[in-house]
Formats: sequence, C-alpha cells, structure tokens
Amino acid sequence: MRRKVKLSIAFIFFNIFFVVICFEFVLRLFPQLLFQNFKDPLLVNHPYLTVWFKPNLTTQVSQRDCWKSTVSFNEEGLRSLPMAQLRTKEEGWMFVGDSMVQGIQVNNDALFTSILQEHLNDIAIFNVSKSGSGPLFYNKLIKYFLREKILHPHVTRIFYCFFLENDFNGIFFESQDTVLKKIIREYLYQLKFFSILRFLNEKIKDFVITEFIGKQRLQASEKPFYSYPNDLSKEAFSKIESVFKELKEISQLNNVDIIITLVPQVRQILEGETGSIYLYPVQNLERLAKKTGLKSYNLAYDLIQYQKKHQVPYPFFSSPCDGHFSEFGHRIVAQMLLKNFR
Repeated sequence: MRRKVKLSIAFIFFNIFFVVICFEFVLRLFPQLLFQNFKDPLLVNHPYLTVWFKPNLTTQVSQRDCWKSTVSFNEEGLRSLPMAQLRTKEEGWMFVGDSMVQGIQVNNDALFTSILQEHLNDIAIFNVSKSGSGPLFYNKLIKYFLREKILHPHVTRIFYCFFLENDFNGIFFESQDTVLKKIIREYLYQLKFFSILRFLNEKIKDFVITEFIGKQRLQASEKPFYSYPNDLSKEAFSKIESVFKELKEISQLNNVDIIITLVPQVRQILEGETGSIYLYPVQNLERLAKKTGLKSYNLAYDLIQYQKKHQVPYPFFSSPCDGHFSEFGHRIVAQMLLKNFR
C-alpha cells in the first residue's frame, strides 16, 4: 500500500515536471505566443522579492487620460541616482512604501525623493518602494536592502511610509513567506513559466479578495473599518503591532532609526484632523509606534494644516483623476520632510 502511494506521488510530480518543461520549451521557442500577455514592462522576476524593477531602465508610462510620465531606474532598480554617486555620500536615508511613495505618476525629477536628493548633497536618498505592496512586504524590502543587497554602508534613517488607507486593508491579505514559496522563487524565478504562475496567482488572489473576503469583511460597514473601534480594526492593529515589533528588531540590529511616516488619503485631508477616518487610525498608529519604541512622523497632519493655511483646492495634493500625489503634492511632501528632518 505504501509503495503504491509513493509511486502515485512520484507519478504526480513527474507529470508536473513534464508539463513545466513543455511549457518552458514552447515559451522559449515561441515567446510571442503567450509570454507577452504575462509580462510587465517595468518588472523582472526576482529570487527574493518575486518581482522587482528592471535595472537601468528609462521608459514612459501612462494611465489613459489621467497621467503620463517618464520613469527611470538605476542599476539596482531604484528611482534614485546611480549607485556610484549614492555610495560616495556620507550617509543614506531609505524610503519604503507603496505606489504613493514610488510615484510613477510623475517624472523622476518631480518625485519627492528626487527633490530631497537635490537639497541634501551629503545624504544618499534611496526610494525602495513598490506599488501594490503592504506592511509585511515593506519589512521584507527593508531587510533585503539592508542585509542582502547593501545599498550604503551607513544607512541612518528609514522612513516607513504607512498609507492611511490601503495599508490597513493590505494587512489582511499579506502573509509571511512559506518554505515552498521561497524555494519556488529562488530556484524557478528565471523560468518564463514562473511569470505565468505568478500572474495566475495574483489574479486568483485579486478575485478571492474582491469577490469574497473584501465584500464580506472590509465592506461590511458604511465607515472604513479602521476609523472606529470594532473587531476588524482590533485585528488589524494587532497585526500592525507585530509588524512594528519586527521593525524595532531590525532597527536595533542595524543601528538605524525607523520613522513611521503617516501618509494621508484625499478623504482624510478633506475631513480634517477631527474626522474619525483620520483621528482614530492616527492615534492608534502613534500609540503602537511609541509602544514598540519606534519614532513617528505625522505627515498627514502637516499636509492638512498646509491645505487649510493656503486654501489648496480639492483634490489638494493629488491629481484630479487619481489618488496618488501630483507634482505639486510631491513638492509639498518634500518641503515638509526638509522642514522636519533636514
């Protein structure tokens, strides 16, 4: 009986291996047949980060009639200066976050981290953000660029840009890497077939999140769940506390200040600092940062005050058709950071 089971398992693995080899052969022989449908012009497969940005790439990206920009990545796939220039500077600052920080909606020279670089001649500014990522992946990015791919020998600050909307939702849909995921990514990432598997996995996850988990949990109330005390917000902040504890360990191990930087959404600026959608999550995040021994910076508050003082019209610091920062928004964000951290 045991022999039959072993033979069956071996037969299954052999067939899987055979199918993968066949697909890989066809894709390498005729890449135009299928592979282009699963290919992102900005990304390449990566053995640790699953996908990362193509090194030494300059290209135009756009979203219908919303925005069009020219983006450039250096030899490490970062929207930063060439590494040779960065490594000559006295210290390094790292910015990690999602698409709000990555900022592909604007040209490189309009990106807030690029503006900071222009004003901080002795500091290497590293933008290691990735669109679509969340708190668990931010930690992964930090660990990778501090330990595996050392960008600078003296990184003194890491600005951990927590977006006060997506990052609350994202904490439920992220998970730690399993041994199997690590093995697949590390040894199969160069296969073209790997891109298909990754693409299908993302589509399945998006469908499950949107059609089932999202509707049943995150859209269960009129208010965003993170704007008032409830079981879901309690669970979210518990997960975030675990993320912050890991950040504190990273901070101590690498002797670097990690600053939890609170990045607002348009609605929070609209409702102001007394609105529950701003007040409740900010108070909890600042409490958790203090509890875990991390520093925090409330960029959201500074932008709200700037909007009030200068009567910036809606949508304030974002483009009219998109929630991401506009060129004006990036310029003001840079101004706030220079004011508080220069």
